Amino acid sequence: MHIASRDRQAEPRRVALLPDPSLDVHHHESHSRRHIANGVAKLLDTSARPEGEAVPGDYLVASRPLLPHEAIAHSVGGIHDIFGSIVPHAFVGSKVIVHPLATHDSTRPDGWVAGLGGELDAVALRGFSAFARKDAMVAAHRLLDLGPVRLKRADACGGHGQTVVLDMQAFERAIDEIDDADLENVGVVVEENLLRTRTLSVGSLVIGGWSGAYVGTQRQAIDHLGRTVYGGSELRVLRGGLGDMLDSGRGAEGLQAIRHVMHFEACVQRAFPSLLASRRNYDVLCGVDAKGEARMGILEQSWRVGGASAAEIAALLAFKEDPTLRAVDAATWETYGSSSVPPSACVYYTDEHGRMGGLKKFVTWSPHGR
Repeated sequence: MHIASRDRQAEPRRVALLPDPSLDVHHHESHSRRHIANGVAKLLDTSARPEGEAVPGDYLVASRPLLPHEAIAHSVGGIHDIFGSIVPHAFVGSKVIVHPLATHDSTRPDGWVAGLGGELDAVALRGFSAFARKDAMVAAHRLLDLGPVRLKRADACGGHGQTVVLDMQAFERAIDEIDDADLENVGVVVEENLLRTRTLSVGSLVIGGWSGAYVGTQRQAIDHLGRTVYGGSELRVLRGGLGDMLDSGRGAEGLQAIRHVMHFEACVQRAFPSLLASRRNYDVLCGVDAKGEARMGILEQSWRVGGASAAEIAALLAFKEDPTLRAVDAATWETYGSSSVPPSACVYYTDEHGRMGGLKKFVTWSPHGR
């Protein structure tokens, strides 16, 4: 993939947020992304444009992975022009690449790399990706012999768009709720369902001259509708890249998760050499399977602005402010109801009208060990 170098303009470079057209400006995710764009601007010693007013040559904060023609239109030439990613095909930025297809003749999108799923088996849960109802049914038949199965839309995030089923009848009802066109264009993941789970966050980012890598944990929250949803991330962020994390003194579980991610990234980069990503985040699930055996697997990658991004940016800003700082403990929080906020927290969204059950979103950080 050839991407033209961005044109240098007389105007100082600014940060521009590419909005999600499905969200209005008052949505809590829109507030979160504006907060992150302002943080990126501080790192780059510039200012952020009003949302949606990007011009070619801006540093982009992307709400989703860009396709090559979009990168060209915005004069994005590499990872130092974007907080996010450029992917050769839309499906590469979604969770479907984690698993293989169920059969050799399964429906697949243009650009699918047949051998990738097999290479990732060692670092993923047992599962399959599907782009047609018949293929999803084959996948479910195979996996239900091992225990409960989780069906996930490939475009879902934050714990939404998922269903756990115990038998084929329940799976048929769940897959019937997904439109055939969405199945073909977006895809689904069918994978084993673990018990007693916890989700680790592993990732890295590069913005300007600043870089960091981290291992952390996710927490869950109960939203105003009674659903279990993403509640934030607690990260230990170090200067440098993922390789530097191997000597960070993390426990055996954290080190295994880092190695899983490094294997994943190497395989995916070989399969899609044109992939560029300055923000790389991975959900790694730990738990036990239906037989009680311990399992660990990468659920999905996030090469765009995500739930942990406010903590990531806070850590890099701390590194910028204090050159002697080597590690930061940073956390994002999404709480509902009348929960209190620590005095030192930076609040970037408050549900003043109660439409989201009193949702508050904020970030905290401190130098590690203090």
